[in-house]
Amino acid sequence: MFNFNIKHQETYSRGEAISRALFGWIYIGIPHFFLLYFILVAFSCLNVVAFWIILFTGKLPKLYFDLFVATFLRSNRVIASLNGLTDAYPSFRFESNEEDKVTYELEYVENYPQGQALIVALFGWFYVGIPHGIILILRFLWVSVLKFVAFWVVLFTGKFPPTWHRFITNTYRWNERVTQYLYLVREKYPPFNGLPDDEQDDK
Repeated sequence: MFNFNIKHQETYSRGEAISRALFGWIYIGIPHFFLLYFILVAFSCLNVVAFWIILFTGKLPKLYFDLFVATFLRSNRVIASLNGLTDAYPSFRFESNEEDKVTYELEYVENYPQGQALIVALFGWFYVGIPHGIILILRFLWVSVLKFVAFWVVLFTGKFPPTWHRFITNTYRWNERVTQYLYLVREKYPPFNGLPDDEQDDK
């Protein structure tokens, strides 16, 4: 079960929109990406170790899983804030709480098929990366347009169009599912949509 959401606000701050557009890379980007750099280095090293552990034991290391969730929770907080999807300044915490505007919760499943781990490592880029990647590139191009226009809508109305916000959130959710599959924390092949789990046809 994967629960991912970026909370849509009833109103958005015009001042926050302007300050993020002008200086967000300084007061949000620099401190958070500096820390994320070291987290990602540690995660990349552990990813290699986790692959071999899965290959020989059929068990997904809990430490690796927890670091994956913490890493992508933090990165999505930063992305949501920098892109104006939420007014909240991204927390430096490694866990979710009720105050978070970004929810990222993934169910841990200890057992992972060894054969699938090998197939994903060798061919995942082909049968997952190519078909999903093509569609996601097109969606992210449209997301860029929506975010640009939404900035001006927020500036003049204080509102972020909910349908646009949902499309953007669904795109990030889709991308996260693909990432989870390729990094061996998700066994099920990702669906070709970004709908929440409870809205999937085959749930």
